[in-house]
Amino acid sequence: MTKSSLTRTAAVFAACLLAAAGAAAEDSYPGTANLHNPSRETVVKSEFAKAAENAQKASITVLYGVVDKSNYNHPNRIQHARRGSGVHLHDGYILTARHGVLEGFNGNKIVPTEITIMTDDLEELDAKYVGDNEYLDIAIYKVDTAKLPATWAASKFSDQEPQMGDEVYAIGYPLGWGPSVTYGKVGNIHAFLPNAESRLEQVDMSTCVGSSGGGVFNEKGELAGMVQSIIQTNEAQPGCSHSTYIVPGPLINRAADSIIKGEKVRFSELGILMDTQKMGKDWHVAVKGLTGVSAARRAGVQTGDIILSIGDTVVKSEAELKSYLVEKTKPGDKKIMKVLRNGQEWLLKITLGPS
Repeated sequence: MTKSSLTRTAAVFAACLLAAAGAAAEDSYPGTANLHNPSRETVVKSEFAKAAENAQKASITVLYGVVDKSNYNHPNRIQHARRGSGVHLHDGYILTARHGVLEGFNGNKIVPTEITIMTDDLEELDAKYVGDNEYLDIAIYKVDTAKLPATWAASKFSDQEPQMGDEVYAIGYPLGWGPSVTYGKVGNIHAFLPNAESRLEQVDMSTCVGSSGGGVFNEKGELAGMVQSIIQTNEAQPGCSHSTYIVPGPLINRAADSIIKGEKVRFSELGILMDTQKMGKDWHVAVKGLTGVSAARRAGVQTGDIILSIGDTVVKSEAELKSYLVEKTKPGDKKIMKVLRNGQEWLLKITLGPS
């Protein structure tokens, strides 16, 4: 190779290196390398910011009245303090946690017929009771459509539940302050707590007392769930935790839609009393008793039967059976239930009844 050929080769090689370095710089700093041609990452971040802003505008806090004892004669002696969170669904309908609005003491607690809420713009509004569901711990209230704030955003439920590893964020009023936006990743999607009847999803996300009822959103700004509980994990910060539990959005949507339409929320049930029984190394669900003229009784289920499966789902715990009935079936569905009775397996045809 001649000297001139070597020179041309070196020049081409150097040009390639410079081009590669330039491309690498654009990849590393998309915001500065393409100021007039935003990268896909920048666009995605912009869309996320808009979705999060909309979610915040849809969020509300639930207020409760506190008497100003310093001046009983003042016409405005009833002051308001924040006690919970919620989210505007659409057309003035508000979703919040049922346990967060209960009034009364001990066993005499009731769901009030009216609550006062405050929007992200600090506007106070009265909302009237529409309906509730104790199983899911949700309550629906409605603001008069003539009084809806012009800036109030609506929320759309996600069609899909958050899955393990998904990133979500909650908007609420922890300890009466907010709106607070906290982020976290979904952990166990089949969690059950003593203070909740339905299945919950565990999220590694900081929330506190007062966050209950607040919306949990995905990256699209869709309503993926509602904060239901926390487990205290830090004694240095009472009332707060990184172990947050949410009710899945699609499950809430099903119940909320029925409540708004004035329909009774009904889930499937077998009509049995359940117990657990160990067989070898495994635990199984056993029938402890039957209730009334139930679906199970009509299908021939007997006390002492061990439930092995229903439909295509293997039953390993009471929680799994309850979750299956509520989330994957509806009253009137016909299923095959496999039970173990006196050492023999039986296949029973059962038509699920309403709760």
